[in-house]
Amino acid sequence: MSRIAYPYLRIPDEAIQFSGWFVGDPNAPLLPAPEVLADWDYARDLVVRGSVQIDWDSASKSLQFGEGDWLASAQLLIGTGQGQLPRQVQYAQALPLSKQNPSALLEVSVPGSTLSSQLVMRLTIALTAPSTEATPLSPVLKGSRLWESSCDVLIEDGGSSRFPVSAIGFGAAFAGKPHEHAPWYVEWRPEDLSGDFSSKVVLYVNSDEETFLEKFLLGDRATIQAVLGGVASHMCSTILLRNGKDLDLEGFEEGSVGAVMNHWLSQAFPNEGGLAGVVRLLESDPGAFNAALIASADVGEQTT
Repeated sequence: MSRIAYPYLRIPDEAIQFSGWFVGDPNAPLLPAPEVLADWDYARDLVVRGSVQIDWDSASKSLQFGEGDWLASAQLLIGTGQGQLPRQVQYAQALPLSKQNPSALLEVSVPGSTLSSQLVMRLTIALTAPSTEATPLSPVLKGSRLWESSCDVLIEDGGSSRFPVSAIGFGAAFAGKPHEHAPWYVEWRPEDLSGDFSSKVVLYVNSDEETFLEKFLLGDRATIQAVLGGVASHMCSTILLRNGKDLDLEGFEEGSVGAVMNHWLSQAFPNEGGLAGVVRLLESDPGAFNAALIASADVGEQTT
């Protein structure tokens, strides 16, 4: 993906001492986070830990915050679910940071029953109050992201259902096509539901739309929800209208296109009486069908 040009100054990595990510079992030593967590099951709770220490003088200089009379918050986000766009995301812990207290140790227990496919961890340093000496280039809005680190750990078969995402300029890639000015485009083939999701589905984000791209890369709640929900609604409605009454999505192997779509539909329609009920809803009230899938794609709201 493209690098983000932030509209304000941020803290460089050199001004942050980050411990790295540690994951393990409760009441056991935590180990550096692996790429794939072996032998995990739903009965296994996990503990996640990360710590930061800010060189306050160096950070203040980088932010053009004068003597450092600014406040921040270290926020630990935990997400889970299939793909690069996690199904569930929540801010699990937030600790205050200041010149007098420039370090934070964040550690949370994650119930195994809430996890699926991957564990997503993100540690963000967000602005709480700007300096009175802020310059026009300094961040001034509460919640501005000053620094962050993230890590994904695959659990179960999560790797096989990752959502490939690419940022490209649609003006060049799709010149003259009807979707040249669309903010996003998903490329897939409805006839191949048994294929591996990670190789059969690609989401293209339009880098020509700079405001949209920035919000997408920053994980803006409404933007991610609209895109992920739109992709799910488009793919699911296409298949259900083609052959929904004869389709058995539960028969597809984990990580396949069909299995991912079954997961989306199960999340959005837990009380519709199975696939037949979902098809009836799609045929009778397609607007409600679309809205339900968008609602189920809500990644959660930041809390401080």
